[in-house]
Order: sequence, then structure tokens, then C-alpha cells
Amino acid sequence: FLSCSDELVAKVNLELLGDKYVKALTESMTPTGVITEEYLEGLNRLRVRLGLNEVDAKKLLGVAARQRVGPIVKDLVDIWKSDTDANYRREKEAKEKKEKGENVRDKSRDPISSQDNVFGFMEMGGQKTGGGPNVFMREALNLVDCVTSNYELQGLSVDEQMPITAVGVVPVEELAGMMKHYLITRLAEEDPELRSRYIEKEVLFARILGCSDDDVAKVKESLAFTAFRNLLKSVLTYQERVETRDIQQFALLKDSLQLTKESAEKIYNEACKSAMVEHAASFLKPKAGTTSVTAEMAQRFREQVQSVGLNLKTDVGFSEKLVTYLFALEVQYLVENGRETELQEVQEAYDLPEDRAQDIVEACCKRYISQLLNLALRAAKKYDERDAAKWLREIVKYAVFIPDDVVVDADGNMFSETDKNRLISFYQSEYGEQAAESEEVDVQMEAVAEMSAKLRSMINLTESFQAPAQGIEGLLGNVKSLGQLGKDADASRPGEKRPWAWG
Repeated sequence: FLSCSDELVAKVNLELLGDKYVKALTESMTPTGVITEEYLEGLNRLRVRLGLNEVDAKKLLGVAARQRVGPIVKDLVDIWKSDTDANYRREKEAKEKKEKGENVRDKSRDPISSQDNVFGFMEMGGQKTGGGPNVFMREALNLVDCVTSNYELQGLSVDEQMPITAVGVVPVEELAGMMKHYLITRLAEEDPELRSRYIEKEVLFARILGCSDDDVAKVKESLAFTAFRNLLKSVLTYQERVETRDIQQFALLKDSLQLTKESAEKIYNEACKSAMVEHAASFLKPKAGTTSVTAEMAQRFREQVQSVGLNLKTDVGFSEKLVTYLFALEVQYLVENGRETELQEVQEAYDLPEDRAQDIVEACCKRYISQLLNLALRAAKKYDERDAAKWLREIVKYAVFIPDDVVVDADGNMFSETDKNRLISFYQSEYGEQAAESEEVDVQMEAVAEMSAKLRSMINLTESFQAPAQGIEGLLGNVKSLGQLGKDADASRPGEKRPWAWG
């Protein structure tokens, strides 16, 4: 009569009668939200009577389903936020108790594979005490079952795209937070059957929340990064180096979160860098009661950086001055303890060119010898051969690294050539006796003669003598300026390559 097209009639029926169909759908749902098969035939008859086509009926099913999804998602978000806040407060209280010396169990050294600890490594507010996260997230599984069952009963597919989502129910960032917590709960669930349900429903839950595959991938990357970085920070605090078993924890995360190879490699590198940079800040700021970085601390930090395959300069961001300073600390420690053979390994670990390393070693040795010479000459001036020999033993250790044509200044105002000659005679007496008793007498006596000649040419008595900046304290780490050692190294061999004992 009105010559209306079928499309126009369907549109009018949808606008006028659609709410009746939505009401029928809602009333057909059981308390769990699922429409049972016994109502399907009646719903189909109602659809025909209301003049609704199948396409519009699907849309209205989405409206009815969303009316149930919205409140559930809101409740999940509210519980998640309140639980997170409560756990944050508990963790803050535990930290304060620990600072007061009270006994609080520290889970930070547990491996990621410990189900009791996975939350703690991933994000603040995830500890399982109280059972909150594991319990309330099960409602997410029920929500997925409800939505998918209603669509599948009516022959609709949710494999490619969820017909309805929770976008708009709560802010987008809270939906992403819910997805993150869902993944954490899945990883930490101890019940195998429940864990398998979490894995099975993960994709559909993400679609209900309106999270794309890229969104979920970013959430997983964020979790893996945070968890592994926090694990590494704990390991670096309590262990000498990062061991293979610690690295294997990342493989567990990679498999559990189903990360791609490219994504896993990127996350691993970035987490290592981030953890090492944060650890470096505490390393360079010693605890109360200590005044400086020691050689042992420098060695430990270097080995920790090496253990995760990083470079101190390019990855951790240490300046040339700082690398020079740390290397200098280790040089003295190694020479002092007779471990000169490790110098080249340490040089390579600090990624220093050989020429630069030579300059630093020479500068270190010159500064140290300059201090010791004045102590040794003072003993020689007093005819104290025993005390002079003690200092000479130290001087000889470092003199090996000084080229033959390089001089080391001593105080010419206090000591004379006579004192210098007496000191060298003390050396010949001390080491000559040892050489005479050795199995290779000729070789040892020749070595004593060579060192005597080197000491004679190396010791430069000058009236303009000035003690090296910060003296021996600098080599022990008690320095106020990192630049001085670098300046000494630069000045020691300007523009020429010298033969070097290490080399």
C-alpha cells in the first residue's frame, strides 16, 4: 500500500519493536547469563512476529549481551583496583617493617617459576596473600562462557571477531589493566584445569574487552619486561653475577606468554639494560658507612655486566672517565695481588683500546710508585734497610709496567742522590740474596741488575716535586675527581707508542 522497501520496513520494525526482543532475550537468560536451548524456538517465533530479520536479531542479541557484560566488567575493574591498592599498602607496610629490622619474608629472591612469587616480579599489587586476584578473575572465565554460549547456540561464530565488546564501559587503560591482570593470574594459577581454561579463553576475553592482537602483544611484552627486569635487579643485588639458571627464567616467561622470537630478543636486551642502569646507580652511590667504590666492587659490577652480554659504555652509558676510573681501581688490585696475567682480560672487558689501557696502567703505576718512593727514600735516609725493603717490594711490582725511558719524580728537597744510591743498594742486597739462593742464579742475578739500572734511571729527584693529585687515596678509590687519572694517562705518552711490559 505504502510501497515501502523491505529494508525500510525492517528499519522501522527494529526501531519500534527492537526493545521488545531485547527484553525477551534478557528474560530468557539463566542466572549465569546463558540462553538455554528450550527458549530458542520461542525467540525465533517472536522475531518473526515482530518482523525482525536475522541480521537485526544478531545486533539485538549483542545489545542484550552487552547489558550483561558491562556490569560484570565494571565489577571486575573495581575489585581489581581495590585489591591492587590493598596489596600496595601491604607491600609498603612490609617495606617499612623491614627497614625497622622486623622479620618479613622476602620473596624477591625466589625464581619466576615459583608460583608463589610470579606476581611480585610482574607488578606492584600482585602478591597472592589473601587470594584476591586468583578468585575474582574466575568471573572473567564465566563471562567468556556466557557470551560465547549465547552466540554459538544461535549458530553465530566468535572465532574471528567478537560481536560485542566492553569498550566504553570503563576507560581504555582500565581494560588494558584487566587484560594484564588476567595474564598474570593465568601464569600464577596452580590448578592445572583452571590454568588450561585461562589459556583457552584468553583470546576471547581479550576480544570481549575490545583488545586487539597488537594490544595483547604489548601487554605481554610489558609484563615480560617488568618481570625479568625485576628478577635481574634482585639477582644483581644478591649474586656476584647473573647465572645461566637466571637467564633460563626468561625462557619460561617467553614460553608462558607466547612471545615471538623477535619480541623476546628485544625485551631481553632492554630489560638487561634497564636493570643494569638502575643497579649502576646504587653501585656508584655506596651505602651509608662507606666512602668510596672499591676495586672489589668494580670487579663485581664488571662481571655482572659481562654475564648478560652488555657493554659498559654503549649499553650501560658509562662515560670514558668513569670506565678509566674503574679500570684503574682494578689495575692496582691485580698488580698488588700478583694477578698481572688478568690485566688483558680486564682491558677487553672494559672495551678499552690497548694503547689507552697502556696509558692508564702506566699512569696508575707512576702515581703509586711516586708515593712509595718518598716512603722508601725516607727509610734509606735513616739507614732502615728493613723498612726500605718493604717499600721496594711494592715498587718493583709496579715498576715492571713503567717503560725504561720514563722517570718518576721524588722529592729532591728532602732526599739526595746519596739516599737514592743507598736505596738501590738495599734493593741489590735484598733481591741479590734471593737470586743467589734460586735454582736459576744467572737469570735471577741478571734480572736484579736490570731492575737496579731501571730504578737508577727511573727515580728523578727534583726540587719542584709535587705529590700526585689525591695521591694514593685516588688509587684506593677515595677520589673527588674522575678526570685527574684520565689527564695523567693522556699526559704520560703524548703521541707515541712505547714498548710495554704487559703486551
